[in-house]
Amino acid sequence: METGILIVFLLLFLAFLFALPLLVTKFKAAQKSANLTLKEALLLTIRKTAKPSLFQVIAIVQQYGLNITIAELEAHLLSSGNPQQVVAVLAKNQENPEATFQLLTILDLAGENLEEAVQKAEKIYQITISCLQVNDFEINYNAKFKYGLSRWFSHQEEKKIEQQIRETLTGFAANWTSKSPTQTKSFIHTMVLNNKYWDKIIGVQLIEQNIILK
Repeated sequence: METGILIVFLLLFLAFLFALPLLVTKFKAAQKSANLTLKEALLLTIRKTAKPSLFQVIAIVQQYGLNITIAELEAHLLSSGNPQQVVAVLAKNQENPEATFQLLTILDLAGENLEEAVQKAEKIYQITISCLQVNDFEINYNAKFKYGLSRWFSHQEEKKIEQQIRETLTGFAANWTSKSPTQTKSFIHTMVLNNKYWDKIIGVQLIEQNIILK
């Protein structure tokens, strides 16, 4: 009887020793407003990622209801990334469909300033080309565009984009024979500088473009 009681107490003691680090992890996480299950606390403890900085990130994810797992946060942390910066920017840009956790982690690991990258990616740029001669009339062209986060690494200066558009219009003018302004304008819109051209060739998101023929 006494032996059985000792065994029970021993098992309880071992269980307490096992659970103690998990309870400590849960308590420290709760201090940062992060809610962890025992399983999550166990995995964080085993992988030695149970750090206050990670708890803060988990708290933000839970506060804003972001679709990011603790495993993904851990993976980014262990990859020498800054999950706190990623989640903070993601929380501020939830309405931006391009601002995904996966893309922001890539930018973060590349050493980019995420706040600055999002601002530049969403900024509207404008180019203007004036007095480009086509047959008996001239083209005055204006376009607004943005780079977007998904095209961040193919980013090119506005002057290069303007030059590329100018060269495209010049090539079009050299081979275009119609003298109808309406037909010319329609063809440029639908066949020359269409959305596919801007997306695949220029590599930016076209917002709007205006073509004036004189």
